[in-house]
Amino acid sequence: MAGQLTSPQATGGAGPIFEYRVATIMLSRMIREAIIPAGTELPVFRVGFQQRNAGYPLDDIVAHARPRRPGGQSSAPRIQFQVKRAIRLQSQDAEFCKVIAAAVQACQGHPQDMRDGRLLLGLAAGEPTAGLADLARLADMARAEDDIDSFRHQFRKGVTSERLRKLHETISAAVAGLVSTDSGLDAEHLTFRILDRLHVWHALVDDDGSDWRAELDGVAGIAASAGLEATDLLGHLYRLACFYDRHGGTISAARVRQRMLSDHGLDIRLPGQGDGQLASGNTVHVHGNGPTWVGGTQVFPNLRFGSD
Repeated sequence: MAGQLTSPQATGGAGPIFEYRVATIMLSRMIREAIIPAGTELPVFRVGFQQRNAGYPLDDIVAHARPRRPGGQSSAPRIQFQVKRAIRLQSQDAEFCKVIAAAVQACQGHPQDMRDGRLLLGLAAGEPTAGLADLARLADMARAEDDIDSFRHQFRKGVTSERLRKLHETISAAVAGLVSTDSGLDAEHLTFRILDRLHVWHALVDDDGSDWRAELDGVAGIAASAGLEATDLLGHLYRLACFYDRHGGTISAARVRQRMLSDHGLDIRLPGQGDGQLASGNTVHVHGNGPTWVGGTQVFPNLRFGSD
């Protein structure tokens, strides 16, 4: 973990409504076992908020993918998101500079996980549409190449557009400005590594946004199991996101269900839920670093709270 510890309340940033809506979609995808919106095709397993103290410089949301096998949580990828309602991909934009600085810190703090693909970088932003599309294209170009040399060849004139070449130059210059000459780090290789691991989520989360509307459809069945409208369930998840964001917490689907039952008397049914009672010791932790396991068994979400 780089730098000194900070208060989770101090790292929430501006534009909390947008950030909490993005977090609401992540929580909704988690309880319905849908995939993480960017970076991996694996389902959301648990979600952390304001996780800088846990070593994630892109700290707004950390989405952990479901382990591929019981007991395999160490191999499950995770993606740390920085959330921005708007970000201008220009060297003079303060928010852009903060994101690049956080990406550099992530590469320096977790070099092996970054190399192996167990740790990914995410940017969830609402605008501008064209700029985010260009950044996503640049990241895809990096992933399509095996090494820095082949990636470098993509920026010859006539191969890649001037717009993308300039964006790459802007990112490279920002990275170079953050890497000291005596650190032993190569700014060009570091830029390639950042782009290779960066995933852009163009988050359309206003009331009429496609992501928000799709989530209303996706969570409708779970909402109906508790006698709720989908909008009401997302409202409850929004308030949970606000709470966990303020306290730098981590939450699983099982914990969401428990909170819904204890806070509102609502018994939502999760996908694949069995008929057993809640296992003893099932917890979801604040300021924790791993999913809960009971006797070597994965506690997620095929457990039941309360009774009919």
